[in-house]
Amino acid sequence: KGTFAMDKLEVPGYMRAIAENGQISAGDVAKLRGRIYPDGVVSGAEADNLFWLNDACAKACPEWNALLIEALTDFYVNQRRPHGYIDEDGADEIAHRVLKDGRINSANELELLVSIVDKATSVPEKLVLFVIGEVRVSVLEGEGPVRHGRKLEPGVIAEAEIDLLRRLIYGTGSDGNIKITRLEAELLFDLNDAVVTAENHAGWAELFVNAIANYVMAAELWAPRPREEVVRHEAWLEQRDGALGFMRKLAESGVQGALAALKQDADTDAAMRRAAREQAIAEAEELTEEEAQWLSERIGRDGAIDDTERAILERLRARADDLHPAIRELIEKAA
Repeated sequence: KGTFAMDKLEVPGYMRAIAENGQISAGDVAKLRGRIYPDGVVSGAEADNLFWLNDACAKACPEWNALLIEALTDFYVNQRRPHGYIDEDGADEIAHRVLKDGRINSANELELLVSIVDKATSVPEKLVLFVIGEVRVSVLEGEGPVRHGRKLEPGVIAEAEIDLLRRLIYGTGSDGNIKITRLEAELLFDLNDAVVTAENHAGWAELFVNAIANYVMAAELWAPRPREEVVRHEAWLEQRDGALGFMRKLAESGVQGALAALKQDADTDAAMRRAAREQAIAEAEELTEEEAQWLSERIGRDGAIDDTERAILERLRARADDLHPAIRELIEKAA
């Protein structure tokens, strides 16, 4: 899926000359940046050519990785309409371009996917879950793009992997909304079960506990909006910005009351949205029957309640006024 086709690609001569050398130098990157960004826009053809050059060169400098990730993130997240919205077709196109044999094979390709998830306001869950799965395999096997350039022990979670996981699971929130889905929570639990006896980086326990608590106590605060709704909202923003510009001109001409009224309306609307969000948070912090049942089945599934799982229970005990019976039973069992 997507527009990328090797047999139809028209690669410019300056890129072919770099590919003939088999490696990309810092000097090459400086020239590439000057060619790609003079207009501030990465075109579809330029995105295709960047993928081609990345595949054509076995060696590349760090500056190339930075340019590749920056330019392709700009293309997919910032320059397509609606801005920041990756739909199912867009996710399929990204996967088609990055995955050669069903796996992520290089560190810069992994970082590109993480960057897209991190910076987009909406990304299909399947893309996030796939990348989390790649990080999980890398942790357990000690191989893969996460371990690129590092010698780390298989079965141990290091700081680099924690950083990637944090960006992945929190990257698709917008306007302060953060969501953890059931499938993400399941993957994190599976990973925790697999590394529970290892000497993991201290940040793992914090990430795991916060993420699971987020799922069971704030899961309803976020839901991806349909593409049509995002398009309508973006069009409304453009019209609003035009209207605001007109009102500002009126204000500059002496009609100060018009702009003051407009600002008062905006402040009132923002206050109403904050109040609605606070109410939603309060409601979400009440564990539902389904959430409590899932957590009671998930904790201790490997035969024992470990320290990270105890920390989750303690977090729930401290935050929830009326604990579900299944959770109270778990707390008593873990004591």
